[in-house]
Amino acid sequence: MSLDEIINRSTNKKFYDYIADAWQYLLGQNFHWGYFRSPEEPLDVATDTLIDMLVERFELTSSAKLLDVGCGIGGPARYLAEKYGCHITGFSTSPEGIERATQAAAEAKLSGNLKFEVRDALNNQFPAETFDSVFLLEMSHLIRDKQRLLIESIRPLKVGGVVSLCDLTIQRTLSAKEIVKYYPELQVLERCFGKARLEPLSYYEKAFQLCGLEEVVVTDISLEVIPTIKNWRDNADANRSTLTEHVEPKDVDDFIQSCDILQRLYESGIWGYGMISGKKVSGAEIVFDETFDTALF
Repeated sequence: MSLDEIINRSTNKKFYDYIADAWQYLLGQNFHWGYFRSPEEPLDVATDTLIDMLVERFELTSSAKLLDVGCGIGGPARYLAEKYGCHITGFSTSPEGIERATQAAAEAKLSGNLKFEVRDALNNQFPAETFDSVFLLEMSHLIRDKQRLLIESIRPLKVGGVVSLCDLTIQRTLSAKEIVKYYPELQVLERCFGKARLEPLSYYEKAFQLCGLEEVVVTDISLEVIPTIKNWRDNADANRSTLTEHVEPKDVDDFIQSCDILQRLYESGIWGYGMISGKKVSGAEIVFDETFDTALF
């Protein structure tokens, strides 16, 4: 089955099952963007830096219990467990991703620190106040109901704990003319990265506040993540023959085209990337606002 058929017939879960092998040759071991202190920095260093920034407000001790919402194949969780000795539970809707994450943890002799499960981010069923910290690394753009996602992610967080999120954002509202203009390119991005719903960073800030979080810190790192795109494109060119063992040749061509599209969207100030964190406090009131919807696509 081709990537077009996966996108047309199925869900983001099956999409990620399909591309899991190929993405290791495109994105590296961490399936996310990197924070580059300089454009020449290696991709794996930049992706680790992004993880470090995401959790810098956490108390990362050997007794800390973290929840990784949308864990993918577990790369960030393994990195944190190796570095800090903390205990992390990660979950995803993809059985393929969970199987890979569990296997990789065992190979790294981290099974005692890491646990990966198939769960729904909108109904994770963890008991309240179970985890010291919660993080969502580049998964919220795949969820339409972001308010529900945040409420359900915060529920199992202990009072005094911090939730951190980083993701792609939209930088400005597009005109009707621009939406028509960019529609074919957005379709290419959907084929390569799954069905997405981007929001402004200000949306996430307001959503965190509605969830009763305090000490909310917002950071725009759009410029620092841009070199990620060139690294992905270079990986696609260098690994084309290997990639076609896992996906269709057209999928590789689409990915290369998607990198060119992303470069234009970032350089033109349309797309961006942000990071946000907040602390759960005692007695905080969570407000679910059904009118709070600024989706642009």
